[in-house]
Amino acid sequence: MIAQPLTLYFDLSPDARPTLGAIGRAMVEFEKMAGEAVFIMEPGVEFSVVYDSSATGSLRIIAQLRGVVTRERLRELAMIIATVLITNGVSHFQGKAMDEVVEAITGEEITLTDEDVARIAEAVKGIERSETVRTPRREFYRAVEPDDAISGVSAVPDDTTERPSLIVPRNEFLDRATARPAVEDEVNLEPRIVPNRIEVS
Repeated sequence: MIAQPLTLYFDLSPDARPTLGAIGRAMVEFEKMAGEAVFIMEPGVEFSVVYDSSATGSLRIIAQLRGVVTRERLRELAMIIATVLITNGVSHFQGKAMDEVVEAITGEEITLTDEDVARIAEAVKGIERSETVRTPRREFYRAVEPDDAISGVSAVPDDTTERPSLIVPRNEFLDRATARPAVEDEVNLEPRIVPNRIEVS
């Protein structure tokens, strides 16, 4: 079975340490969000979270995507999950095109074609419409928001020890924790059919 690393990154204040409760709840919600995203894209891929290591000033949780699919497909799923966590309609990344965000998250060492980036960006847009993905993402930010030791969060589709280039700053946690679905999603609801009985003589 092929495995693909995926790092959940917590930027920490130099003079404080996060509570286990905040980190633990955030990891549980990240696992739910990622699991739902993977299930939507590729139901046969197994997802598990495994702690690997941490470094001064940060905490890295290494997750593994495992499944009977190609290595390229697992790498693409890792990129999609990382992008789903980072992007949000209320964030300062909103002004950037989704393909710019995908390229920034994936890093320079991974070579993607324009078609790859466009396909990942489209997949992220589709997954973000699912409330089963949005709810745990909101809960993730709700878990880390009260802990002042956590100054930022990120995710990267590898196990690098480098600081991620895109980090969601602490001042966005509350907005992300309370973000609700866009109105456009509610407009696209199917019309409700109400049966009407009429007595015929």
